[in-house]
Amino acid sequence: SLSGLAVAVGMLVDNSVVVIENIYRLRAKGANAIQAAVSGAGQVAGAVTASTLTTVCVFAPIVFVEGITKQLFTDLALTMTYSLMASLIVSLTLVPAMASGMLRKEHAQKEGFLEKKVLPLYKKAAVWSLDHKAIVLIGSLVLLVASAAISLGKGFIFMPTMDSPTVNVSVSMPEDIDMEKASSLADQVLEQISQVEGVETVGAMMSANTTSVAGVSGTSYDVTVYVTLESDSLSGAAIGKEIEERCAGLECEVTSSSAMMDMSMLTGSGVSMNIYADDMDDLQNAAKTAAAALEKIEGVKEVSDGLEDAAPALHVDVDRNEAMKHGLTVAQIYMELAAGLTADGTVATLELDGISTDVIIEKPEGAVLDAKELREYVFEITNKEGEIEEIPLKDIAEVKETTSLSSISRVNQRRQLKVTAYLEEGYNVTLMTQQAEDIMKKAELPKGVSYAFTGENEMIMEAMGQLALMLVVGLLLVYLIMVAQFQ
Repeated sequence: SLSGLAVAVGMLVDNSVVVIENIYRLRAKGANAIQAAVSGAGQVAGAVTASTLTTVCVFAPIVFVEGITKQLFTDLALTMTYSLMASLIVSLTLVPAMASGMLRKEHAQKEGFLEKKVLPLYKKAAVWSLDHKAIVLIGSLVLLVASAAISLGKGFIFMPTMDSPTVNVSVSMPEDIDMEKASSLADQVLEQISQVEGVETVGAMMSANTTSVAGVSGTSYDVTVYVTLESDSLSGAAIGKEIEERCAGLECEVTSSSAMMDMSMLTGSGVSMNIYADDMDDLQNAAKTAAAALEKIEGVKEVSDGLEDAAPALHVDVDRNEAMKHGLTVAQIYMELAAGLTADGTVATLELDGISTDVIIEKPEGAVLDAKELREYVFEITNKEGEIEEIPLKDIAEVKETTSLSSISRVNQRRQLKVTAYLEEGYNVTLMTQQAEDIMKKAELPKGVSYAFTGENEMIMEAMGQLALMLVVGLLLVYLIMVAQFQ
């Protein structure tokens, strides 16, 4: 897009330059000013019109694309189209009119450096190329294929992160720390930052956050540090990395950011994939397998399997047939287990001035059912003979230790977990995603599990597909214009 923009900007003046040059040529041959202006513009009108339209056709296909690619390039394409059409009109109207009045004086043509030195070399190169067409064509094809292969080998990024001559540093203090200790740690961080070469000024702001859990309140402290650099040529990312390394030995956690614009907020950062499954256990096992596979890739860090917020849980799989033999239903077993796992209970109801109030007491710690006792939990039922029969839970159900997600997301009625992996600096997301795809093809996932790569790579591939469509349509339109121009 940058090369296309450069060509288009050049053509804003090229049209007028071509017309002026031809008018001047005719004027030097003896035509009067008005004849030179009219004939000079008319002779090259078709050429400048065709060249302008071919450039417009590079930008016009933007109307056929969709998504964020269209949002990013539409304004640029329309601006260049309007500008090119305006330059064409100016070159065929205003330029000849002004030339007819400004080129009335005759000037003898003098051969300059271009005519004496450059033109002979150009003629020799042109003659040699025409005499060796095969070499020129094959060489051009080899250069095209080689440049395309090198470009693809380097991978793609959706939009580069723009560095900034400022650095934002976030300092997270340990839990259960008092203000005096937090201030002391903040001073240590500021001292380390001040020693970094290239840092001009440092400013800090501390904030206190009060939280209350189960009636117990606590205060946590966070510090935000703003760093400006001595020169705009310095890299904020490099300075930020050095700050993190200097503060690595402190008790607090220090992170830095210097990006003026980071597209990860829109596309996600690093390698991202969604795991789909109907069975919850298979879904969690597949997520763990995928995360372990991603950790093997060089350049990957901070892999998440999406189970960080999961809590330990017990899964009770009741054998309905065994339960029915003892006269129990699944609902009865559930209600009995729920009562056994409850940490408190209602012991009485009081009437106070017509208002009913439940009296609730907490069961002693030993009376609360834990994971170890669950398998030995005993149901007391009355059999047909009227006798009390004790049935252990392990005789009628299978107890499995598992985890419970805080929330479950679904796509097309299938459960989903997101596995993500951040990349170290200097690694390309598309190349890393390709490695992840190759590894996942070899991974042994449970039956019925599927996956799809998402995030930044998906956005890049979609954008590349849209741009490829633009390329094909642009080539077709340019070809049609050339056919109309040269038959």
